[in-house]
Amino acid sequence: GDAARSGAGGQLFINGVEVSVVYFHSTYEPGHFACEADWTNRRLIELSKAVKAPSLLGHLAGTKKVQQLLSNQKELQRLLDCEEDIARCMAVFAKQLCPTEPASIDTVQRALSDPDKWVLKPQREGGGNNLFGEELKMRLCSTEGGLDQFVLMEKIQSVPQPTLLQDWKGGHGVRTGGVSELGIFAAHLAHGTQEVLSTSGGAVLRTKPPTSLESGICSRSAMLSTPFLVGTCGAC
Repeated sequence: GDAARSGAGGQLFINGVEVSVVYFHSTYEPGHFACEADWTNRRLIELSKAVKAPSLLGHLAGTKKVQQLLSNQKELQRLLDCEEDIARCMAVFAKQLCPTEPASIDTVQRALSDPDKWVLKPQREGGGNNLFGEELKMRLCSTEGGLDQFVLMEKIQSVPQPTLLQDWKGGHGVRTGGVSELGIFAAHLAHGTQEVLSTSGGAVLRTKPPTSLESGICSRSAMLSTPFLVGTCGAC
């Protein structure tokens, strides 16, 4: 690759073999960039002509601060032309805001009064970083700075459903109530500013006990699910 390029297009080689696709399962938290060489390698990959999954822009699009912006109707109007689509999105979005903005003062006070209805999320991925309850209150009241890097989000209050949980150790499953989270995989391919493909690419359902605050699979807070679909005429 050519680290000096200002745009994409350089070939990427590993041990003399050209790489066509780079799949990232890292570079989403500070610990993945231990030295300057890690930043150099990330830039080298991004500027190469190899397909990145995801690209840097795609990676950033999924971060919590971008999610916060997209939950703002004015920002959403920049991306969606149909007012009906905007209304449908806003109807299901949880409230998300920056806790240090002047317009957030009343919401922050509500979170301090009833912290169990809110979650404070840092600009981090990988699970295990969110703050709840008393920890949320302490961070909102702290004077250490950096609070603008957090997102204060209205906590989603899901209704537990009958669930058979099978943990990673094996053995017999446990019948209990479970709270599930549906994730939709997106497939997007672009060549510069030219969009080649944009579609959904499947889904994943993960389930956790109602008492679990986190929902990460790798952190063993939640489990991959096999949903049992029921239609109006019974099981289907």
